[in-house]
Amino acid sequence: MSDIVKKGFFRRCIYRATGAYLLEQHIQQLEQQLEQGIERERKMEACILSLQERTDHMEVHSDAQDAHRNAIDARLRQTDASADQTRIRLEKAEEALREAGLLASELHLFNKKSYSQAGEDAILMYIFVMLGVPLSQCTYLDLGANHPCDMSNTWFFYQQGARGILVDANPKLAEELRQARPEDRVINACVGPVSGETLDFHVLSADGLSAPGDVSEVLRENPSVRVLETIREGETLYRA
Repeated sequence: MSDIVKKGFFRRCIYRATGAYLLEQHIQQLEQQLEQGIERERKMEACILSLQERTDHMEVHSDAQDAHRNAIDARLRQTDASADQTRIRLEKAEEALREAGLLASELHLFNKKSYSQAGEDAILMYIFVMLGVPLSQCTYLDLGANHPCDMSNTWFFYQQGARGILVDANPKLAEELRQARPEDRVINACVGPVSGETLDFHVLSADGLSAPGDVSEVLRENPSVRVLETIREGETLYRA
């Protein structure tokens, strides 16, 4: 065999070997791409399944919320019905008290306005009515009366014709009491633990906190409050 023929034969063998190698590489790449595609498809299926589970959970949760909301609506309707029945019973009770002469026509025993800080006047009014005590015949001693109307324990009774004694150490408030409640007896004095004792009465910017003696604790607990005036009382009026 000539050299030319040999060279051509070897060349063809090399071409064939190279082509087979490239073909095998291409096949491997295609197989990898196929595996990657299959893996992506699996992940997508898992994602779709997860989304479906979450959707089902949301639907179940929504149904539970609807059921809970319906239950609350039903309880509210029952509460409204019960409140209506209670209101009717209270109105009948008030009407019976009015017919018996125990309750004035303009007063409401169960739905009443309170002027006190914590409803004390409303509580007392209920007790007096239940005991059959006419409100106009009540008398009171209001120590530290403060404002004539606001947060007053006795203003309501004054409006009903009751009269009494109002005591406050602040001269300005005492004058307001005299002007607003002329039929009450107003005494501008301080009530302390020992008769005849001389006290310093501190008027604070929050007048409901005004007090004799040491007010440092009050000022510490209420940083926005300050002392406006200190009044030197001649002597205390009564022994408390």
